[in-house]
Amino acid sequence: MKKLIVLIYLWVGLPVVTVAAPLQLLSPPTAKLDEPTIAIIEQFLDTKWDKQSSNKTESESIFAQAPTDNPQVFVAYALNRMRHGRTNQALQVASKSRLRFKENWDSRIIEVWLLTLTDDYDAAIVQMRSFKKQLEVAKTNNRLPASVEQKLYLRFGRLIGYLEGPVVKKVNAQILADTTILLKQNLAPDTKKAFDLARQSVKASYEQLLADQVDYQNQELTKVAASNQIEKERLEEDNQLVQEARARLVPQIEQLTNEGHLQTSDLERQISAASTSLNSLNQSAFRLERELSFLHSDLFSVDRRFRSNVFAIENQIFRVDLELSRQRIAAANQAGQLNSLQNELFSVRQNLQRQIGQANRNLRRTEVAQKRNVKQLQKIAAGPKIAGGKSQALAYRRTALRTYDDLSLELYRQEMLEAVR
Repeated sequence: MKKLIVLIYLWVGLPVVTVAAPLQLLSPPTAKLDEPTIAIIEQFLDTKWDKQSSNKTESESIFAQAPTDNPQVFVAYALNRMRHGRTNQALQVASKSRLRFKENWDSRIIEVWLLTLTDDYDAAIVQMRSFKKQLEVAKTNNRLPASVEQKLYLRFGRLIGYLEGPVVKKVNAQILADTTILLKQNLAPDTKKAFDLARQSVKASYEQLLADQVDYQNQELTKVAASNQIEKERLEEDNQLVQEARARLVPQIEQLTNEGHLQTSDLERQISAASTSLNSLNQSAFRLERELSFLHSDLFSVDRRFRSNVFAIENQIFRVDLELSRQRIAAANQAGQLNSLQNELFSVRQNLQRQIGQANRNLRRTEVAQKRNVKQLQKIAAGPKIAGGKSQALAYRRTALRTYDDLSLELYRQEMLEAVR
């Protein structure tokens, strides 16, 4: 933080040439543009500027038919493409403009900036070297205003600082070092100082953001560790309750199983006895029915003249019929008792299945809870970890070009519109 404060102080104290030129637009038109060209630029930067699908595609059609003899048309369209999220198209347009209009500094700086934005760092460095040569030519021929030169080198300083700091591992170190030396050659002291200060301020900002992220991570780790300790205690208490529940459920299931076996075994014995008794009564009734059938046959064939014989058979039929009625009543009662025992056995089995099933479900719940708790405790034992969201956002911000050098589209647009109207 102290280093950053020093850099800010140096920045404030830096002598800068006071100019009325725009803050970002580097190569405004040197002469009044014709109305058709102004209309095209206004379409790119005004009527087709808002982010709409129709504006995006209609701008492409306008550029395809636009004259290619004016660098402001290319710059305006490049800004339009950036506004509509077509970064690669904007880069292609800036590159074409740079080849066609070698001293249009807006096309060149936009190209270098977009190459850096799209992670094409080596290409950005190469273009800065070419840019430097073109600036030297323009300066020799008195076509490079001091104010424009200083603004360019401020941006060069920020871009070099970005390449030396946040993304240094992705850059060819030797080419970067050579380019930094090349850029500083033949500069006025104030411009060189501005370049170095811009470069160092980016690296200082990066170091500060890195320190901030480390502080954030340490604070978050402390919070997570404290939260984990509370959670660990809760999980251990929950595990103790789970163990107590399991200690109750396992013998409960065994007891229910044993009691159920005793109850069902007793009922099965009663059912077996009742079934045997019912079979015996049915067999007895069958024998009586057969005997009664024979008696009726004898009665049919007996000589009716011998009344004593008829009376004897009728008397025997009466006794057998009476006994058969008693046997049938006893069998019916026995069948009712057997049915009642079977219903009771079914009810007992259902009740046992319900109780044992519920106990088993509770036991499985304790197993699931215990496994879940063990898994959570293992995570806690592995050490505190930070949720990725904010940490990733900080890491992205720390390595993003716009954090250190943001090319304001709105400001560029406004300055260009004012310059061409």
